[in-house]
Amino acid sequence: MAQINNYGLANRYCEAILNIGKEEDILDEIFNNIISIKSIFEMNSNKLFEFINNNSINQTSKKNVLVNLFSKEDYLPYVIHLCFLLIDNQREFLFFDLFNVFIERYSKIKKILEVHVDSPIKLNDEQKQNISKYLSKKTNMQIKLIENIDETIIGGLVIRYNDKIIDSSVIRNFEVLEKTFLT
Repeated sequence: MAQINNYGLANRYCEAILNIGKEEDILDEIFNNIISIKSIFEMNSNKLFEFINNNSINQTSKKNVLVNLFSKEDYLPYVIHLCFLLIDNQREFLFFDLFNVFIERYSKIKKILEVHVDSPIKLNDEQKQNISKYLSKKTNMQIKLIENIDETIIGGLVIRYNDKIIDSSVIRNFEVLEKTFLT
């Protein structure tokens, strides 16, 4: 999540692009553009972000690099303008915060819940569907499952979303048993 001091700034820019997306009925397209641009920024160990955020490079050069990168895809003019606006206002440091705030706000609007599942082995499609179906019913949201292989779990699952943790791992069960017998 964005640092608290940058969150408010990023949120203002985000609010503007969200409003445009809703008014023009292009919110999903803006989301796809933001995801694509974020992945471009993340490529090559964030070197693009370092370049854009470098105060010794003039705004025109920064915009020219973005125009060159953006010409390979069909980005919405609103999204390109937003990127240029950050550069014009010398807010280049907000790019990642803006991306993350936008994704977070979009997910709330679309009722999408990001769920992290840690397991000792890769889950099969049926297991993923069962977890998604259970959590979707419980939360009344669409589930975006993010799987992580953690061999230290030994068996079972650890499911995390929002501020909740469902820990059915073997290690957790042993800890519960140990506490039961020691008290």
